Amino acid sequence: NPRNNWRTVDASRLLGVNLMCFHTVADNNAATFIRNIVESKKPERLEDLMNVLCEVEEYQKAIEQGKLEAVVAALDSGADIEEVDMHGDPGLPLRMACFKGHAAIVLELLKRGANIHAPNAQGSGAPVRMAARGRHEGIIRLLVEHGAENPLDLKSPSTDVDERRYRSDRRR
Repeated sequence: NPRNNWRTVDASRLLGVNLMCFHTVADNNAATFIRNIVESKKPERLEDLMNVLCEVEEYQKAIEQGKLEAVVAALDSGADIEEVDMHGDPGLPLRMACFKGHAAIVLELLKRGANIHAPNAQGSGAPVRMAARGRHEGIIRLLVEHGAENPLDLKSPSTDVDERRYRSDRRR
């Protein structure tokens, strides 16, 4: 509504508060950021453009923050469900969701075909390892219910706590 354009400015003037709007500046910076990424990758087809845009870290941030709707939107737009980490190991989205304890995102990734057995540098069962590292027993159970195997060298979080109690008792 055009009558609302100056409401914020008028309110700040009445209250004696300084006001500066960065909306246009932020839009221009975002446009420049995306344009630079697209121009550096030089996508030829729409599919290539979508892949370039999905490489922007918001997909990872949405997983880290547990924003299921944003993850679904990124996947629907072509984000790589088996995105590789900096070492070249696939399955980063599922490992990250397991580590952070976001069950709804774990389920969505599994529903869409994420590799529950994806290995990383520590060996097979990386999603289970990451859930254990994050101390998310519910995620471990969820993964096992969906066919994951618990690696033999992996201690459950409760075992780790018991071991620390045992060490503490020995020191007394």
